[in-house]
Amino acid sequence: MKTCYLFVLGALLMLSSSLARAEEIEAANIARAIGDGQWEWTVYIKGSAELLDNVDCVEYTLDPTFKESIQKICQKASDATPFPYSAKGYGTFVIKIKVTTKDNHTLSLSHQLVFDRPGPEEGQIALTNVAERQGEKLWKWSAYINAGADILGKISCVQYTLHPTFPNPIQEVCSVGNSGQPFGITAIGWAPFTLKATVFYKDGTVSRLERVLDFSKAP
Repeated sequence: MKTCYLFVLGALLMLSSSLARAEEIEAANIARAIGDGQWEWTVYIKGSAELLDNVDCVEYTLDPTFKESIQKICQKASDATPFPYSAKGYGTFVIKIKVTTKDNHTLSLSHQLVFDRPGPEEGQIALTNVAERQGEKLWKWSAYINAGADILGKISCVQYTLHPTFPNPIQEVCSVGNSGQPFGITAIGWAPFTLKATVFYKDGTVSRLERVLDFSKAP
């Protein structure tokens, strides 16, 4: 009898711990204006890597005006925007969210879409690069985020969009690194192009940066 009691108590403690940790998951969104009063937005969930690895699927219930108002996402897809769902629209609304874990627990959330949360102002953060000549026509270049330690500490990931001729034109960096080039990437190319960077912050805000790569100072 005592053994049975201890087993049940242990199971309840494990369940309580699991549910408490699941509640550390929250939702966020990013958005950008695309003209005529319309916005393109993405909703996603946030949490520690351990918690997100245990997520099986996320079900988003949208405003009933959407043709398909229930969207189930079972692919993490990105460390910057885990389990994302994207759409376009004119107004904000509350999204109901059901998170199902691989150990058969369910967490219910709600998220109010926000369309007016830009990241730090221009001048506080910038995309920069250095370059080094590699032969007659090639350059090895590195691009990274130039910002103060306070802003760098708020960044979760940076998504770079390279020229479409690169084999992997979308590259994501989710570690500040220790090379003196925060959230940096390195590649080899033969000509400058406009590099774009989407900076995702831990609070759900976003900065969108771009820079024409500068090879003029390459040794």
